[in-house]
Amino acid sequence: MERESFLKTYDVTLEVKGPVFIGSGNQMSSQEYIGMKNRIIVPDMKKMMVSLCRLELQDEYEKFVLQSYDKDLKSWLIKQNITTETMEKWKKYELELGPLDLNKQSRPKISEFIKDGYGLPFVPGTSLKGMLRTIILGYNIQKNPNLYADFKVKNERSVYKYEKDYLNAKTEELENMSFCRLNRKKTEKYDAVNDVMSGIIVSDSEPLSLKDLVICNKWDYSIETGKCRSIGVYRECIKPGTKIQFTITIDRKIIPYSIEEIKEAIEAFANTSYNNFIQYFGKCARPEKNTVWLGGGVGFLSKTVIYPMYSRAGVKIAQTIFKNTKVPKKHKHVKDTEWGVSPHCLKMTKYKNKEYYFGECLINIEEATGG
Repeated sequence: MERESFLKTYDVTLEVKGPVFIGSGNQMSSQEYIGMKNRIIVPDMKKMMVSLCRLELQDEYEKFVLQSYDKDLKSWLIKQNITTETMEKWKKYELELGPLDLNKQSRPKISEFIKDGYGLPFVPGTSLKGMLRTIILGYNIQKNPNLYADFKVKNERSVYKYEKDYLNAKTEELENMSFCRLNRKKTEKYDAVNDVMSGIIVSDSEPLSLKDLVICNKWDYSIETGKCRSIGVYRECIKPGTKIQFTITIDRKIIPYSIEEIKEAIEAFANTSYNNFIQYFGKCARPEKNTVWLGGGVGFLSKTVIYPMYSRAGVKIAQTIFKNTKVPKKHKHVKDTEWGVSPHCLKMTKYKNKEYYFGECLINIEEATGG
């Protein structure tokens, strides 16, 4: 009971503004979905196989799967005289295609959204906590510049040397400086037992509906051309307008941040992101103060604290990191300082003929009843 008095629980809602992608690590090939004009059908494989076996097509299906020259499931089914009505009966779920028309374009692989044991999409608590960790780290740097002054100078010198895992190594060093304050016994290089962020416990989200998913194509908006360019990456994403529910429990005996400070950190990160990066593309309005960016495809900005630490000088730092970690010359990061922003591409997508910044959400945190 004594420990419980230090725990406070909050309800967290993420309102999706730009499509959110949290990958499962799996991809669907065109052998695994049925492409229609404005949507795809993801079949229940058991239902489909029962039907194919009844039609004595199991051997032909095996040949289809093993052959490399014919990978389009719908075309193969039509050749077997399977009607679209029958295909519809196999449907596990379907996905909107957005701007992709499978009658005119190749059948791409589609990266799948993570799903729970019941096959429903959800957002892992680790994804939300990782996002908050980066935001709070940036806030610590901006609020306590003197504590990071030596690191900043040392880092600025070392950035001009080639290090393959530069960002990972420097981020780990920064996180140890910022979060490892509990004075418990140290057990390893990354001092997890002393990490104050262990005082924030984030639940997985409540399950979402398969109807909340849409297929989105990843687009790069280049400051060089002023245009969006598809890079041919397709993902199951949570569609704009969806609300994602979590709970956060804070152990006030461990965590040194109040919920008000966490909200301040979120606002500071949104402002820093806009002032030093987003505004230079002229594509997105100033974000609301409770804006966050979650998940895959969001880009370099949301995963690092270079701009919270260096402000506008971060352009040169980021450019040099790209150079020294051997990013191909065709990406033209040598011109980043000339263009005034690094990286010089904004990660975007399209849904219902409207452009969106990947992963953009509004976060609302309220004290839970009885929390």
